[in-house]
Amino acid sequence: MTREALISDIRKKGEVQIESVWRHTRKDSADLRAAVAREINEHDRRTARESSAFSRAALEAATARAEVEVRSIRTTAQVSLADRLYVLAGQMLPKFRNSGYAGLFAALVDELPTLEWRRVTVNPEDRALAQTHFPGAQIVCDEQIVGGLTVAVEGGRIRIDNTLERRLQRAWLDMLPELMPYILEEIDGNGSVT
Repeated sequence: MTREALISDIRKKGEVQIESVWRHTRKDSADLRAAVAREINEHDRRTARESSAFSRAALEAATARAEVEVRSIRTTAQVSLADRLYVLAGQMLPKFRNSGYAGLFAALVDELPTLEWRRVTVNPEDRALAQTHFPGAQIVCDEQIVGGLTVAVEGGRIRIDNTLERRLQRAWLDMLPELMPYILEEIDGNGSVT
């Protein structure tokens, strides 16, 4: 599965959750704006007899507070969305086990430095693949590994994690900035919360 296919699958699987996040964000933003508008109207009625300069200053201050709060809500929603997308991406990793996985596993092995790897940890379904690539190593199975492997030399002084989970973790900070604008545009048409 290519990076683009992963991004596409994440987008498809996450549309419902993403829309829910933004629907709540829009509602919270609208509620906050309405509350601020009521506060401003109430303030205007109380201060109608005071100078217009004072009223303008109060309006600007209330508007500034509202904008700060709206930005805070947006930021919180974006962080929540990013967290949900990461979880969805993790849930997509088993798709890499589809056809061609033996080749992917071999490519992950080929990336490792040439050392005498004594301990290899893999998904239980990968035991035979690991034994083929590391015939003299102790093969340990870990159901928490979706795909790929971790290897260690004798005594564990050197350990490399080349699992799909770790690779996603490393790539996520590069993928998220590419993914987020596309998701935001899909949700709102222009990438902003109204």
